[in-house]
Amino acid sequence: MADDSDFDFFVLTPSDFADVTDILAREFFTREPLTQGTHASNVQVRKGRVADDIRMCLEAGVSVGVRHRPTGELVGVRISFIKSRAGSSPPTQPANELEALFRVYDEVMKEVDVFEAQDVDKVLSMYMVGVHRDFGGRGLGRKLVERCMEKGVEKGCQLAVTCITNKYSGRIFEKLGYEVRHCLDLTSLGPEWGVDTSVMGENTTVRVMIKRLP
Repeated sequence: MADDSDFDFFVLTPSDFADVTDILAREFFTREPLTQGTHASNVQVRKGRVADDIRMCLEAGVSVGVRHRPTGELVGVRISFIKSRAGSSPPTQPANELEALFRVYDEVMKEVDVFEAQDVDKVLSMYMVGVHRDFGGRGLGRKLVERCMEKGVEKGCQLAVTCITNKYSGRIFEKLGYEVRHCLDLTSLGPEWGVDTSVMGENTTVRVMIKRLP
């Protein structure tokens, strides 16, 4: 586990866009199973839909970063946004090289009605995480999730939701009390989906998990 004295956790803002996109390009998209399965290479994180989504997360006030205090380096981010019952505008920018990935993401997310309960008006949507590989195994991923949840509660969210594509992240959320509401077996998809599960190891399912917030 990480020694908290070595790390500073803080709320990310739009001014952190360059640093956040850098670490996601290095530590998320190079290792995320669905990105590998759709053979999305040279992901342009600062363009198109993914860039708009990252900006939306940074504007929401529920995304958290962590810096290594001795070096000042940004070594982890968990970006999130808030969904409201009133709804939000659909993506307007092209998905580019992530078209197949977003197709799967949109398909699984629409299967879960996060506003099913009448007392849920705001939902914290956990979007992407990136932790520097040299700092893995120190519990930073879990701490980032916990701090995002705290910010979500402060913003009035009653529920949290996440889309899980790898087993490691799934274990973090399971330990925090998240429950699976929908699961897609990627091996069941036809070739028109453009997902090559042969390069995804054991990470061939996509799960939507939710948790009620205090």
